[in-house]
Amino acid sequence: MDAVVSGILLGIFIELIAPGSFDTINDFLMNLMLVPFGIAGTYLLYYYFKRSFGSQVSEIVIEESDNKG
Repeated sequence: MDAVVSGILLGIFIELIAPGSFDTINDFLMNLMLVPFGIAGTYLLYYYFKRSFGSQVSEIVIEESDNKG
């Protein structure tokens, strides 16, 4: 999802800066430009989940019994 949104925004930005040049960009180059957006989006999603569910995590305590038998 992050790559789709950032790809659309990057495409619009490139067309505003240099009209008609988006058609000549290599696909590999476009993918390299989108890698930082993917990494940032993944980190933000991880941080959101960690913050949301971090307070709900309860520790599991295993008690050892002294019954030998």
